[in-house]
Amino acid sequence: MTVSSTAPPQGPERSNTEAVRTAGLTKRYGDRTAVDAVDLVVRTGEVFGFLGPNGAGKTTTLRMLVGLVRPSAGTATVLGLPAGDPAGLRRVGALIEGPAFYPYLSGRDNLRVLARRAGASAAAVDAALSQVGLAARGRDRYSRYSLGMKQRLGVAGALLTGPDLLILDEPTNGLDPQGMGDMRELVRSLGQAGHTIVLSSHLMGEVEQVCDRVGIIANGAMVAESTIDDLRGQGHIVVGVDNAARAEAVLAKALGASQVRLVGGAVQIDGRAGDIGAINHALVSHGIGVTEIRRLERTLEEVFLELTSSVPGTNSAAKVAHDAR
Repeated sequence: MTVSSTAPPQGPERSNTEAVRTAGLTKRYGDRTAVDAVDLVVRTGEVFGFLGPNGAGKTTTLRMLVGLVRPSAGTATVLGLPAGDPAGLRRVGALIEGPAFYPYLSGRDNLRVLARRAGASAAAVDAALSQVGLAARGRDRYSRYSLGMKQRLGVAGALLTGPDLLILDEPTNGLDPQGMGDMRELVRSLGQAGHTIVLSSHLMGEVEQVCDRVGIIANGAMVAESTIDDLRGQGHIVVGVDNAARAEAVLAKALGASQVRLVGGAVQIDGRAGDIGAINHALVSHGIGVTEIRRLERTLEEVFLELTSSVPGTNSAAKVAHDAR
């Protein structure tokens, strides 16, 4: 699916508007609930990471946003219009569940077919091929493309008309490390250019590097939605000293007893409780030798596993963690 026409909004007001909002969005297939009362907000101009184990409901949610699936309950608005509204879809580019093109046509000719239907120019075809790194292979038949090349051509199709909102469902599937890096840079550059992007993925490292905020879904239900920094928290400051008990007493007095504790022979401090320089000065001024001071932060993968492991019916977290390494 590739639909788009107008340029993205400009100016500081972008961060105060919503590109996507869902309220109680639900999809049931018989007795099975694939998406369970999802409340979600994607702000205009941000790159939003939509995370979840395989089968968590990510793709079904995205399909409802573009009108491919009708909700069983709840509502969804996209670019201020009901999900699936033709006027809104003209401003959306989407790659959901992998690309599908004519195998006997070249990559360029496949895009030309899409361009004619979407009202895009011939120049837009070449520009889209260049954006995804396929300019030199545009004349090759689609059937000869690798899986990664097919994925990139799908993204090119979604970009043809410069959409306000770009929805990408696992765009790095099939890509080698170089291709994943190229895709990451592409997503980053599109976000910087003002596109709003919803990026569905199970690769934590990719999401951490390109997304402004993330939503985590497990077994059809949203379990978190926030910035990556807020989800990871402020972490801890670990202090190695030659006298841990005395260091604990000094820092407890300076920072508050609830912020300081002994862990494995070192002093651990809440990451929000103090400045590293001030902590070092307090210890040294009391004659305590400091061997190390370092910040210890949780990774997005650790947060993901923590949030999803306790959700009933979720059994893919271990695979996600393995794939993210």
